Amino acid sequence: MSGPLHGLKVLDLTQMMAGPLCSMILGDLGATVIKVEPESGDAMREVGTERFFGFTEYFISLNRNKRSLVLDLKSETGQAAVQSLARDADIVLENFRPGVAARLGLDYEALKEKNPNLIYCAMRGFSANSPYSNKPALDPVIQALSGLMHLNGTKSTGALVLNTPFADYNTPLIATIGILSAIHARQNGAPGQLVEVDMLTSTIFGTKPREQYTLLRGEYPQREGNEHAQLAPYNSYRTRDGREIVIIVHNQKYWHGLCQVLGIPELKNNEIFGTNAMRLKNRQSLEELIGSRIAQDDLSYWSDAFSNNDVIFGAVNTLGEILGHPEIRDSMLVDTKFDGGSVPIMGIPIGFSETPYEVRSAPPELGEANSEIFGADGQPYWPEVK
Repeated sequence: MSGPLHGLKVLDLTQMMAGPLCSMILGDLGATVIKVEPESGDAMREVGTERFFGFTEYFISLNRNKRSLVLDLKSETGQAAVQSLARDADIVLENFRPGVAARLGLDYEALKEKNPNLIYCAMRGFSANSPYSNKPALDPVIQALSGLMHLNGTKSTGALVLNTPFADYNTPLIATIGILSAIHARQNGAPGQLVEVDMLTSTIFGTKPREQYTLLRGEYPQREGNEHAQLAPYNSYRTRDGREIVIIVHNQKYWHGLCQVLGIPELKNNEIFGTNAMRLKNRQSLEELIGSRIAQDDLSYWSDAFSNNDVIFGAVNTLGEILGHPEIRDSMLVDTKFDGGSVPIMGIPIGFSETPYEVRSAPPELGEANSEIFGADGQPYWPEVK
């Protein structure tokens, strides 16, 4: 059985991270994706110090299930090829700076004349009305401007960038929702339409519920590190063997359970820690007490004890540990064949009972589909949908 988007045709003009991740998700779900690249290739082909079967880890992570077509979009030939392919496309993706697509004759207004059913997704760093609209937008800049970076860190560290490109990954998820919503509307009689998504507002949206805190109170949340401004205990603690474990208490049931496991049942209802308000007021003493108890035993002991007593906890795993876990390997990692070998690639975290997604192909070599897409007459044609 083919994926749920089998039969849809996606023409991807994007580079870097956010756009390619969006088209990769569509490709995983069954769409046919043509990735248009300049002769130098997508910049992500060169980001990284190592090569794995000729590709960087960045490019591998973002570009499976695509066909690479090299075009010079500054040339009339390249522009004509995109215009021709767009006539039969369901979706076009682009992440040019404002005005560039129009200068190339590849904006929504130009392409919809020949294909009124086209879903055209423009992914920007900033909205057209933003004072930053013509500035380059990379993930750390967006994290800074959006307020996300200000939320992250502690009072002593200052603001910290998340050690994963949140804006680059959240924005394409928002874009995918927009695209599939437009496809659904089209299936119900609406014409094609322009879908606009920008990294800044998508990242601000991702600060929930902190944005509502700010709107309601007229002030911004302080940096709490691993703690929570309104709940205690809510932190990570170091075990005897040097590991870390996160413990969260959000109601009295879990507070009583934690007290029981830690061997301090007398604190369940006492006048210092008996309620959440009391625990917040006496947080420093609480943190010292819990920290000293957790430090007395290894992670394995606490994992068993907490699991058996319904305490909310989680060991702090490295990425290597969690990716090596049998459940994750079996459900999310797909061994993907490259010329010369295979490597595990993470799939998308969605299960379908009838139309499962599929990693059909490894990331493409630069321009590998040019000979297939351009016919004997020199005109571009969509590859056969299998």
